[in-house]
Amino acid sequence: MSIAHLILGEANMGRATVVSLCACCAAMFTAVMPISGAAPVDSNPDPVTTDLAAAVRRDLHIEMAEYLARAATSQRLADFEKLARVAYPMVFAGVRMDGARALVSLGDGTGLDAATEAARKAGFEVVRVGSSTASLRQRRAEVRRWIDAQPPGPSTDDSEIPVTVAAPGEPFKGGQPYGIGFDATHYGNCSLGFNATDADGHDVAISAGHCDPNNLVDPASKTTEPHRIYDYAADGLGDELGYFGKTEFGPHDYSILRFNPDQVARFRNNLVVGGPSEQPGPAPDAPTSPTPGGGSSSSGSSSSTKTEQLASGSSLPAQGIGVEMTAAAATIAIDGVASPVTGMPACKSGAITGYTCGTVDMVGQTFEEGGLPGTDRKVRVEGFFTVTTCSVQGDSGGSVLSGTKALGLVSGGTSKNHRCAVGDILTSQPIDAVLSANPGLRLRTS
Repeated sequence: MSIAHLILGEANMGRATVVSLCACCAAMFTAVMPISGAAPVDSNPDPVTTDLAAAVRRDLHIEMAEYLARAATSQRLADFEKLARVAYPMVFAGVRMDGARALVSLGDGTGLDAATEAARKAGFEVVRVGSSTASLRQRRAEVRRWIDAQPPGPSTDDSEIPVTVAAPGEPFKGGQPYGIGFDATHYGNCSLGFNATDADGHDVAISAGHCDPNNLVDPASKTTEPHRIYDYAADGLGDELGYFGKTEFGPHDYSILRFNPDQVARFRNNLVVGGPSEQPGPAPDAPTSPTPGGGSSSSGSSSSTKTEQLASGSSLPAQGIGVEMTAAAATIAIDGVASPVTGMPACKSGAITGYTCGTVDMVGQTFEEGGLPGTDRKVRVEGFFTVTTCSVQGDSGGSVLSGTKALGLVSGGTSKNHRCAVGDILTSQPIDAVLSANPGLRLRTS
């Protein structure tokens, strides 16, 4: 088991102390996953990748054109899955991506020939398996009942890290950090997921539900007024942005952020960017170092190193599909919503670790995540998917995307010591489930 905790700063004569807030969390059917909560940046974090093309090459070993092509195929496969579950329930056994191959699994039974013909006509490969989805669900339910009956294990503490810098006054994009006011002296940070509009046309944004302090206290201790959110500042909180509107932590993990009139225009965009915001100062083509900790060198990354990283993706060929090249980073313009499919390529953008990429490992999963600090209470989250990449504290609520489509929100991860490593897994709240739970809520696509 691993401790899942939000990190807060406490104002004290200009210095910050760190306070642990969340209890341990266990995951079902996979490794235990601590919540990637708010966090103020350790003295030597891993470099942040702000260019999606560079992250795709590094983590998936493919070029951007192939990443976009696989993401598009994955969505055709997801659409086929929805139809096949209804049309061929006795034989349909799921879909998955295997690199660039789109696979449809079918078992023996009534409708096999028709399902095979439909899958091949759609351009997918058919894989024969022993059991249909219906029979596998029954077995999984039996396993879940057994796991629910097991006693919890021990927990261990984890260390703390600081957070990246935001850019006051500039447009707010997915993957950038925002501050959280817990009380008069405590603060924390999470990452923005996606900008959106609600059923009444008001500008809002979507992030993780466990970032709302009211979801991390005993119900009797909840505040009557919603907790406020702020621009990030190196030594506390910046300008007030707005507040947590509707939030949920169990069975979903999402929050809908609402904004003050003087700040709302900053969220009228459909962009996701990897890592720190572009900072005021030198011209875009000058060497800059938008490092964590207020632009200082405390991150251990020099200006030259950061500039080289940003430049590494500058050779990205023009795709013409929502990829906006800038002098500082590859900014992705979200043009729709995707549904998770096993094996599909996926990348996340968080305030601490920037862009990292992997593939969807599991879908439709249930986890027990840490809830009330200092207790053994667990919060059950359902319908989650996992991605073979990392997230650390402070990335929570960040953007998970496939191609140019919004896929989910960062919820938790297995990363240790606040660093990315081979074998890391993150858990994600599907964004389509958030939209379904809030009729009229729509992501910005322009």
